[in-house]
Amino acid sequence: MYLILIRKHCPIIIELEREGANGVPYIDNMQVLSSDSIVCFADNGFLILNSNGEVLKRETMNYSGSDYIANFDVGAFAQPFYNRSQNRIYGRLITSKEPYPYPEGQQLFAEYNIENQTWRLLPIYLPSYMQENWQRMGQNRNLNMWISDDRICYNFTCLSDIFVYNILKQNGRVAGGESRLIHSNVSPYNGNPQNEKARWEHWIENPVFYTPIYDKYKDLYYRIQIGELKEQLSEAPTPYDKKIVLAVFNSKLEIIAEHQLDNYKYNFLFFGVDKEGLIVGGNNPKDTTVDFETLKLYRLRVS
Repeated sequence: MYLILIRKHCPIIIELEREGANGVPYIDNMQVLSSDSIVCFADNGFLILNSNGEVLKRETMNYSGSDYIANFDVGAFAQPFYNRSQNRIYGRLITSKEPYPYPEGQQLFAEYNIENQTWRLLPIYLPSYMQENWQRMGQNRNLNMWISDDRICYNFTCLSDIFVYNILKQNGRVAGGESRLIHSNVSPYNGNPQNEKARWEHWIENPVFYTPIYDKYKDLYYRIQIGELKEQLSEAPTPYDKKIVLAVFNSKLEIIAEHQLDNYKYNFLFFGVDKEGLIVGGNNPKDTTVDFETLKLYRLRVS
């Protein structure tokens, strides 16, 4: 197995072993601190690699509550964040408690102290709207998150609100993020929870909100929203046939700009931020110019 990093258009190829002292059996998520400090997350812990593929640190993480066990979520849009200066990992907490994924009264995020191998549950709970409605949202109920140094930014795919928790100050803010260009209200799903086709149609018919992303270089927040269908279609619609809007928020979480994007150009499989703007990655299946042996990246510059 190989890990390929691109730095200033130059690839760094790292050969990984599957077994032994430097074995890397599986990677769910990855955070590159430098070419010699690559943090790899899996569902049972993390490891840190250097550019030679050597494992510098390997650790299993499991949290045990009074009546449950838990760990960090490593799924899509839920990558844990390793804060090197604090020697801590922050992430979305997934537990064995029911109902999944939002057991009543359970904290949503946690901190793991690498130095003494201890956990701290953060005072971040499900907002009242989600407490009342998440079981009526079909598959449009996921939690998205973006962690950047001193803050946890998160939202829910069915809710326009944006939430920001300051790790250092230990306080949170919330702001409504309704779009002025496309619909923002999500209707409840009242169908059979086992009917995958009906749940999919509900997903297509309603808005979907992506992760709020903090730009520490410009002190701005970005959020992608998928709205209503761009036009009526003769064939079954897909998420790629819907209007897409990039919203920009200032440091007070006030919308200062919205930009409608080409819905047949982008796909939002992952995000990044650098000094020049927001980076989105993913091949859009409706883009006729796509070569599926390559992965398209776009930098969206906003002013």
